[in-house]
Amino acid sequence: MSFFLLQDNSLKGAKQATKQQSLKDMKIKEDQLRDLAAEQIATIFEGENLFLICTEYQGWDANIRRLDILAIDKKQHIVVIEIKRDDTGAHAELQALRYAAMLSVCNLDNLITAGLDYREKKSASIQRQDYEDELCAFLGVDDTSLIALKEIPRIFLVSSDFSKDLTTLVLWLNDKFGRENEDSSGMDISCFKANIVEMENGNILYIDQIIPIPNSSDYQVKARVKLSNDIAAAVIKKKPFAWKTLEEKGLLKPGVVIENIKNIENIQAEDSIAIYQGGGKFEWKGQTYASLNQVTEYLWKAYSLPFGNVQTPKYWRRKGATQSLSDEAGT
Repeated sequence: MSFFLLQDNSLKGAKQATKQQSLKDMKIKEDQLRDLAAEQIATIFEGENLFLICTEYQGWDANIRRLDILAIDKKQHIVVIEIKRDDTGAHAELQALRYAAMLSVCNLDNLITAGLDYREKKSASIQRQDYEDELCAFLGVDDTSLIALKEIPRIFLVSSDFSKDLTTLVLWLNDKFGRENEDSSGMDISCFKANIVEMENGNILYIDQIIPIPNSSDYQVKARVKLSNDIAAAVIKKKPFAWKTLEEKGLLKPGVVIENIKNIENIQAEDSIAIYQGGGKFEWKGQTYASLNQVTEYLWKAYSLPFGNVQTPKYWRRKGATQSLSDEAGT
């Protein structure tokens, strides 16, 4: 990313910023950026609609490292914000995932208590009811009883840079386990780069969202929804098992004998028949099998026949019938 200083608002003579520096190089501490991000949460995470709960949250375990920033968005997702000042974001994702896992069992009372404690340090006069009213107003509900926190918290990672393996992990988690819409639960991790740009008359802190690319998340969500719908449609279109259809037609009942109709050389009589036991199970040679597929596989192996993608109902029929099970079932 390049920055230019414009003289008299003109591109002519535009001067490039002298250097971009990491937070670590500029000796900016994580807690300094944390406090700024908390104070300017609506501006820094513009478009995310966040309500600050507290900083340095440690509600679940006094021995664990404190979470940098805890917030909530308008869709009632808890938001975990973890800040690193180094240029790799080392282990930030693991810490944030641990926090998210622990916060997934956080209830509303825990959240309100943490937020109220934080606010009382700044304004001792605030009352619990006042705080609850503020939270409800932000979420657009009339009462806290209407607040139902989503199961999976969102995660925001802030660092001067991110290693390739970390961004690869984040993209994979979002793609494979991402939520299908803003109201649903699912993995939702965002990465923000924070650096300093040195200018002639002072330095500029800039924070840039790199994952997901702004305006791309809606497309990614729609793509996941389409994939889920396509899979669901494929399942619906899948034809039912032949035995189930024949049961419904009253043609296949417990005790019905079926016979093999594949031309198998020297097949023994006892090998060529099976007895239906109901629920898709068959008895063959005195033993019960969970499916006709299993019976056929063992029969094929007994006569050294290759067993691949075999549509087994095509090779059996009800004893005395003229059509195969597959033809009778219409599968």
